[in-house]
Amino acid sequence: MTVASDAHYSARGIDFESLRRPARGITGLREYAVSKLCNVLFSAELARRTTGTGVTTYALHPGVVASDIWRRVPWPVRPLITRRMLSVDDGAATSLYCATAPEVAQDSGLFYDTCAQRAPSAVATPELAAELWKRSEEWTAAS
Repeated sequence: MTVASDAHYSARGIDFESLRRPARGITGLREYAVSKLCNVLFSAELARRTTGTGVTTYALHPGVVASDIWRRVPWPVRPLITRRMLSVDDGAATSLYCATAPEVAQDSGLFYDTCAQRAPSAVATPELAAELWKRSEEWTAAS
């Protein structure tokens, strides 16, 4: 299971050269979107590579969760930001669904949101997934 995000929809693709450099933006939102697109692509390519083995993989959007990731937001602001977010337990619902629901047990490589399959971004193509896998293998190869 790969935790992605619906933020992957805002990624226009992958600049493979920039993946290996520090982020330039102030917020990092563009880089976050690309990283989540990479998670969706990884899951799809892993599914393709494990077809027929009984291995299943899913990418999912857990929702906007009031987790500890917000710990550095100053106290007076943090409760205002997190009050409409999902609880950690509610944020785990789609992960639990993908891990345990018999109706998705034979599916693999799909994207889920709110315990339902959802089409991934149009830029999440099999070709881009294969390219990401190839480059990842090159970048992580033992020297």
